[in-house]
Amino acid sequence: MNKFDRYEYNERNYVREVSLKALVRYGLQSWKTILCCGLIFAVLLGGFSVYRNHGRKEEMEEAYANYQINLDAYNASIKELRSEIKTIQDQITNESDYLETSVYNNINPYHEQMASAELAITMTDKELSEDSAGGDNADAYKVTRANSLVRSYGVYILDIMDLDTVAAQTGMDRRAVRELIGVNYAENTNLILLTVRHEKAEVAEQIRDYILATIKDKKDIFTGEYGEHTVTILDKTTHENLDKTLITYQAERINNISTMTKSLTAVQQSITEMQKPVPVTKYSKKWLLKTGIIMSILGFAGGCFLALLFLIVRMLTTGILVAGSEISRRFKIKCLADRTEDGGSEQEFLDRILAKTEIYGARESASKFLIVSSLGKKELFSLQKGLEKQAAGVKEKLSFDIAPMTDTSAESMRKLASADAVILAEAVGTSKYQKIVSVIETVGEAGREIIGTVIL
Repeated sequence: MNKFDRYEYNERNYVREVSLKALVRYGLQSWKTILCCGLIFAVLLGGFSVYRNHGRKEEMEEAYANYQINLDAYNASIKELRSEIKTIQDQITNESDYLETSVYNNINPYHEQMASAELAITMTDKELSEDSAGGDNADAYKVTRANSLVRSYGVYILDIMDLDTVAAQTGMDRRAVRELIGVNYAENTNLILLTVRHEKAEVAEQIRDYILATIKDKKDIFTGEYGEHTVTILDKTTHENLDKTLITYQAERINNISTMTKSLTAVQQSITEMQKPVPVTKYSKKWLLKTGIIMSILGFAGGCFLALLFLIVRMLTTGILVAGSEISRRFKIKCLADRTEDGGSEQEFLDRILAKTEIYGARESASKFLIVSSLGKKELFSLQKGLEKQAAGVKEKLSFDIAPMTDTSAESMRKLASADAVILAEAVGTSKYQKIVSVIETVGEAGREIIGTVIL
């Protein structure tokens, strides 16, 4: 090398680049220190956790008891609200089914067909005279007796009469038929007004006539209880009717679904807004031990991390060489062998160095190699002896000399003048970056070329 700036050792415009992998690997070389720090932190943090939590025993037990009370109340409320939701949902389903299937509810109230019949139910004078004979209030008794008979017929029509036959004939179920039937009583009279509503006049008439025929057939039942009486059909009519009652009824049914839907939404919202009690840890020896172990593990991990971080920061602040690639990347010098990267035995390491120096020596007619370094003689001596031993069997005679602390030793500097080529040897974790720069500057000033680096 004959140019002073060959290795660009001027640091003014250079920022040191170190890979994270190299930093971590360097830090892990002190694994015993890292492990000790981790164990210390594990003991301290785990012990503190057990001591602190044991001191909170009464507080934790009270908090857990309150939590259980609140949780039971919460679960009871949720259960009650869910039951209410199911009830409302069933009601909505039933109401919707009714609106879809009910014949009466789906009649057009503005064009309703009504078949009616007026019945006169009269007890014979003989029956009334015998029943009221000797009474002080004969007239009142007669009226009461007659009204009871009329009411009995009305109840029979509305609630008791078997409608299965006419339901089958009209294609409806019994409930639907019963909804179409109405009974009105004329006050203080023996008259019943029977009405049957339907969209079709013929269906309404069919049901009305069935009821009248059934009353005629079942008259003997009432005779047995009330005595002789007559049932007279005074009038039978069929006409189109504007049913205001049905209009109101239909509106109420629709409003019922709307009201139930709002109620359902309100209950569901109540469940959503309910806050479940925050779980509280139950105090136990098992839990105490578990938390102690967890905190010990965290303490161990934290201690190891802090120790590793400290070693890395220390390395960066003191300028220790982390990886051989720093020299190659910074000064564009080839690496002959790197013990930290290549692995293998000591002999393989020396063979790699010797093979590359042989190639260079044959090409440049160099036989005298000087090993320069910022390290001391002790660190370089074993490398020199190993290379000389390996070179003993080489056809071309190669010699190796060492120049420890090249940048500060006058003796080492003098050796540069007689060397054919120079090898830079440094150790990861020991050599300091600025000292390496100084060695390279010294070699450059002497006009010698560094053919490669050896990383110990």
